[in-house]
Amino acid sequence: MSLSKKLLEVQKEIGVLAKGTVNPFFKSKYIDINGVLEVLTPALQARGILLSQPLSSVGEKPAITTLLIDTETGEKLESTAVITELNDAQKMGGSITYFRRYSLISMLGFGAEDDDGNVASGKKTSKAAPAKKKVTARINNSF
Repeated sequence: MSLSKKLLEVQKEIGVLAKGTVNPFFKSKYIDINGVLEVLTPALQARGILLSQPLSSVGEKPAITTLLIDTETGEKLESTAVITELNDAQKMGGSITYFRRYSLISMLGFGAEDDDGNVASGKKTSKAAPAKKKVTARINNSF
């Protein structure tokens, strides 16, 4: 079975990622990277797909690369996103986590109602249509 067919199975199994973490600053909810991984990793591993998100670079700029590798065929899906460079190590760690989460959700085409970016920019969010299946992640991110 091809990597794309395996990823389609993962999408069908997981459905929509539900928000389970509260952003106390903006009083909004979102799914953090640990929640995404808690839901996604078992579904990928059951199909022999390895997930890796190493730090990388694009030119002189820091980046995060998201790799999905089919361990049976060697087929891979890869995406690299440049990360905003920050001088504060803790803020940089938060930025890395943010880019890991959005890169992975975007790469796999998951629906996730995530209004923390909209709240930060002053935009109001609209409610998404109810999904067939909703998975709630409950792990909080330490950043």
